[in-house]
Order: sequence, then C-alpha cells, then structure tokens
Amino acid sequence: MPRNLPVSDTTLLSEALRNFCNRLHSAGYLAASIDKISRRNDSLILDLHAGKLYHLSSLTIKDEKGKILAFHQNLSFAKLTSVYERFLQKYENSGYPFAQIQAQKIEENTAGIAMVASLQKGKHFFFRDLIIKGKVRLSPKYLHQYLQIKSGSSYNENKISTIETKIRLLPFASNIKPCATDFCDTIADVYLYLKKEHVNSLEGIIGFGSDSTQEGKLKFTGHISTRLYNPFKAGEELFLDWSAKKQKHQKLRLQTKFPYLFGTPFGIDLNFSLQKKDSSYVNIKYLLSAIYNINFRDKIALSYTYTRSFSSLQNTDTLLIGDVRSKQFGFRYQRTSLDNLFNPYRGYRFHLGIFSGKRETQSHSKPFVSFQTKGEYFIPLPLRFCLHFGARTKYKFGKFKNYANEAEWIGGLHSLRGFDEDFFPVSNYAQTSVELRYLFEEYSHLHLFFDMARIEYNILSDSTIQYPMGFGGGINFTVNRGIISLAAAWGKVRERPLKLSDTKIHIGLVIRF
Repeated sequence: MPRNLPVSDTTLLSEALRNFCNRLHSAGYLAASIDKISRRNDSLILDLHAGKLYHLSSLTIKDEKGKILAFHQNLSFAKLTSVYERFLQKYENSGYPFAQIQAQKIEENTAGIAMVASLQKGKHFFFRDLIIKGKVRLSPKYLHQYLQIKSGSSYNENKISTIETKIRLLPFASNIKPCATDFCDTIADVYLYLKKEHVNSLEGIIGFGSDSTQEGKLKFTGHISTRLYNPFKAGEELFLDWSAKKQKHQKLRLQTKFPYLFGTPFGIDLNFSLQKKDSSYVNIKYLLSAIYNINFRDKIALSYTYTRSFSSLQNTDTLLIGDVRSKQFGFRYQRTSLDNLFNPYRGYRFHLGIFSGKRETQSHSKPFVSFQTKGEYFIPLPLRFCLHFGARTKYKFGKFKNYANEAEWIGGLHSLRGFDEDFFPVSNYAQTSVELRYLFEEYSHLHLFFDMARIEYNILSDSTIQYPMGFGGGINFTVNRGIISLAAAWGKVRERPLKLSDTKIHIGLVIRF
C-alpha cells in the first residue's frame, strides 16, 4: 500500500506513523502494522502490512451485572470510539468520573467481528466543597448557585468543564489557572484558583462657579459615575450616576442588583432615576425587577415601572409640559456569550424588554405597549482585529402624543458619537453602529466607527423624524488602574450639514479600584 507521509522533522516521525496506523485500524484494518523501515537518500521507505479488512457485525455493551445496556449492528470501527464516549459522558455527568468500557469478548464469524464490552462504573462521587485559592471573597451560597454545583449532588464532569467559562463572565474575578478536583473516598472537592479584578469604577468631571441668574449662589456642572461590584461578597452590583451637562438640567440614577437571593436562582434589580430641568419639570422613575437566572448566560425578569413627570409652572399645557403618570408591567430576557466582558473579541449579548401599561394625565387615561432591544455581536478577524455590530431600539405605541417633558435624550460618547451629550430629545428611536477594532491589550483597542439612527420626536404640536449619523475613530487604553477613552467624531443631521471643521472630541476617564 504505497503512501507518501511528508514529515518535516524526524522527531515527528514516530507520531506520524502512529496516527497513520490508527486511521487504518479505525477503517477496519485491525492487523495493520509497519513491518520494515529503510532509508533511500533523503527519504524513508516503509513496508506496510495492511492485513484483512474487518467489519464490526455487532457490539453489545453490558453493565457489571450482565444487563445489556446497548446493542449495535453493522457499526463501523470509526464510530466505535464515539459510541464509547457517549456512554462514558453519560456516566461522568451522573456521578461516575472513573467509568470505563473494556472489551470482554471478541469473536470472528461469517458476518465479521462480534464484540461484547463491559461497562465498569466505579465509585459514585458527590460534590462537597468549592474551595477558593486566591484573594477573591465570595459567599458559598452565591458560588454554588452561580456555578450550579450544589453540595451533596452527584459529580458532573460537564459542570466542571464549564467553570472556566463561567468565571470569565464574572466582572470581579478571573482564572489564575484551571480548577482542580480532589477525589477522596466518595467525595469530590473542587479547587478554584481565582484572582481579584479591580473593576470597581469611578469616573467624571465636576465644575462649579457663580450662577449668573441668581446672585450669591453656586452653579455645579459635570458628571460623576461610580459602580461597585461584589461589595457584600454575594455578586451584587451598586451603581450611582449624576450629571449636570446642560444649563440647569440635572440627572440622577441609582441602581442595586442582587443576582442570587438566599442561595436561590432568584434575584432583584432596583432602579431609581430623577431628571430635573430648572423649574420646568421633574421626572421620577422607579423600576423593580424580579430576576430568574436560568443559567450563567441566560436570565429572565418580570418588572414593574412607575413614572411621574410634573411641573410647578402654571398653564403647563400651553408650554407643551404636563403632569403625567404611568404604570407598566413587563417581561425582560437577557443572554450573554462573550469571551471578555469589557473588551470582547468574539461573542454576543442581547437584551429584550416588552412592556404594557397605562398613561394617565389630568384629562385622560390610555393604555400603551412598548418594547426595547439592545444587542452586540463581535466577529473575530485575523491579527487581533474584530468587527463589532451594535443595535438598540425603543418604541412606545399608544393613541396619544407625548408632552415635551416625557422625552428621552440621546447623543454623545455612549450613543450617537459626533454630537454633544444628550443632543437629541426623542420619543422613539432605532440605532445601529459598526466598528472595526484592533485589540492590542486585554482592555485596550483602537477603533473606527459609524453610527446611524432613526429618531422620532412626537409632542403635542409637532412631530419630526430625523436620520442622524456620525463617524470617526478613537482609542481605549489602560493607564495603571485607569481606562481612558478618546474619540474624534463628526456628526451629520438634516439641519446641520457635515463640516470637517466641526469635530467633536469625546473624552472619558474611568478609574478602577
């Protein structure tokens, strides 16, 4: 059986020959062997004995008591290994990590080879402790629930194999090396080698000076945002954001997440936000969500939202500002599958929310339905490049027009680049973005981007639709424990033509601790 086996290094010869013979055995040439090796100039000549081609006419797998577990006919030798692996995986995931299959009887008949194999389960092992080696502090209840490894449950190899991926999706911890399992008697202890990540963040700018409209008073402007991960060792998240980016226009947002309450897969998400524009109006929003963690990637939530917008001005309707209350119930779904939460190279994340409620004013009460989506998709390219596609939408449907104080605001570094922060008031919007990224460090990348949106602004006396777009480039890079974001962008919208001289420089600084 002549065959050329190119080998660039003689040290690889043995491995190449072994793999070649294994392929022949899988094809049914069970007696295949290399009988002689000789050299001719710069080549090796192999004398191969292929032998007879066999067929596996039947395969019987029995347990330790002789009970037949499976029977296969006319099975190719190439599929024999996959049959064994399926059986072993079943038992490895059911408490038997040392299960093995051994050939017990082999007979040749007129139809081929008849094989009887015996499955030896071995000891039944149970999970006991998850032991952290490192400076990460986590409550045992949180860790058991997040990894879905409960003390006293049967050993499961599949759960062990996913630990590294699950830890990688935690913002506040990372793997030092793969986990290890210590088997003793019938107990399995899992050792986790974890490193604490400094992901608590503080960012913002504060400015103050005299208020030209009110003598003797100070005016504060700026932006402060802080996010704390795992402060109580149960995977929780705390968030505070305050901004005063426009004249007498302030925003405050508070958020608290507890992912696993009392060691159960249920969690809560509490949100409070306040928006105040001088004496024109005040918007208050409460959001309460009950979360169910399906697994480490997927979660669903039922939510209740109460919104109130009011003003101290007289005859507010003539100023397009009105007192509004709304209550809504909703369903949310979220899935995350990324290789790195903060600087992804491959993967995706997706969020969907569907809500139904009632909007009340002084003159009427009408139902409405709304939905919102947000998604990102990262496609890896050679040489550490990747493509990033992003999209987000938010729409509300009802037989009414909004007051001006019900509008949301978008624009700036985290939405539509090329425009000032909170440049556009919107009632509904859909936005897409495309980025080409080059990742040169774990948390650093260069990027070129293009943003485009369709925005609607529907108020009592007016209804407009615009299609703004922005493009540019930037860099995110780390300095000690800080992350600096720089972007130069240009924006275009119908009433504002594109001018290269009209460059927007977006600067962000995040201090991590």
